[in-house]
Amino acid sequence: MTLHRAIAGFRHDDSRRLSLGIVVFCLALIALIWATIAERVVSERADVLAGALRQNSNLAVAFEQYSLRILRNAEPVTQFVASAYLRRGPTTDLAVILAERASQNDFLEVIAIFDAHGQLVATSQPQRQAGVYIGDREEFKVHASATGTKLHVGKTGVTPLWNEAAVPITRRIGLADGSFGGVVIVLIRPRRFTNFYEDAAVQPGEVFMLAGLDGLTRARKVGDRETFGDDLNGSALFEQRTRQANGVYHGSAHLDGMMRLHAYRTLHGYPLVAIVASSEAEVLAEYSRRRSLYYGGAVAASVCIVLFALVVIVAVYRVARTARALAKSEARFRDLTELSADWWWEQDAGLRFVQVAGGSTSLGGFSIADFIGRHRWELPNVKPLNTTWEAHQAVLEAHLPFGDLLMEHTDGSGTTHFIIVAGKPTFDERGKFSGYRGVGTDVTEKFEIESALRESEARFRHLAELSSDWYWEQDD
Repeated sequence: MTLHRAIAGFRHDDSRRLSLGIVVFCLALIALIWATIAERVVSERADVLAGALRQNSNLAVAFEQYSLRILRNAEPVTQFVASAYLRRGPTTDLAVILAERASQNDFLEVIAIFDAHGQLVATSQPQRQAGVYIGDREEFKVHASATGTKLHVGKTGVTPLWNEAAVPITRRIGLADGSFGGVVIVLIRPRRFTNFYEDAAVQPGEVFMLAGLDGLTRARKVGDRETFGDDLNGSALFEQRTRQANGVYHGSAHLDGMMRLHAYRTLHGYPLVAIVASSEAEVLAEYSRRRSLYYGGAVAASVCIVLFALVVIVAVYRVARTARALAKSEARFRDLTELSADWWWEQDAGLRFVQVAGGSTSLGGFSIADFIGRHRWELPNVKPLNTTWEAHQAVLEAHLPFGDLLMEHTDGSGTTHFIIVAGKPTFDERGKFSGYRGVGTDVTEKFEIESALRESEARFRHLAELSSDWYWEQDD
């Protein structure tokens, strides 16, 4: 079927169905795009958060090891000082020994010895402070009422020994008979723990905390801000820590209410918890920018698809209008053809028949199959009566129109038909010759009547010539 036939067969219902199909397809495509984007957004968010928790877990391990390093530095120092005090007693050179030990350790600010009554015996500070007493403080009482030499990590704060906030690390001094002989105390600045932040590749908004199992922070750093003594009791993180010594927690921070990703580690051998946390908003910042791009791309793609659908639908309806107009034109053409001729025909550029239609009355004794693929002069048992095939071919090769080509055709039953055909050349949109188009009429009956009339007239003239010398007629 040729293109114009396909267009002519394109009905209004077809355009509506096709338009509906385009709309459904485009909506499905848009839904697929948005579903894919939504799935990617959710998956990527989960991956980013999981990656941040893994990173914080690694940082928490490193922070734990860093804190243990500081505490383990305090262990031999306090042991040595306690032994020296038990051997030497409160001698004058004891302060020199403490000062040397403090200068050799980068983490310890002050080293001091207090007797069983809580009175200062010796300190590493250059200027000894008279009358320093810690007998009423928690870091002293915990050893006075207990046995053993395990280190105690006290609450961060300003002590009578030093006028700056410090984390007091104390060890019980046990006399030979096991009785309480005093305490060795070392003071560590809170920032000594959180200085880990400066050595790690972390974000400015990340949080580092060293908290006691009593729920109070010994050292805490959020960005550039340092605090201590913050109470974490009642927080979801600490409740989880009671069930699981090490782990992660994603939720609202107890101290500032910000959504954070926490990782925590309980220090082995010490009543402390190392905590690393990062802001969810900071972790998702880059992801949020990508998500905006994803959604922006989905919007742009959706708009393009909608515009494409509109353009195609408009084109479909234009084709439908063209099809209806062409169908009307062809119907009009067929009606006129049927009124003026028995059939119409088309030939290609090689002058071979490619289409024959009509034949409501007669095809001049031919079938449609006799025409297709043949030249006119190749039709069986046909000859021109008012010209020659050579003259007719010359007209066709000159691409000229022709009319009233009279032919005689004897069909398979021996019946003679007389046919008149007319045609016009056709050209494509570039002006190139593409063939011929025309009509044909079986004029056998008319031809026979005219032939019989001519024979009758000839017979009458012959009889008149035989019966008289002349014949005449008169008018009114």
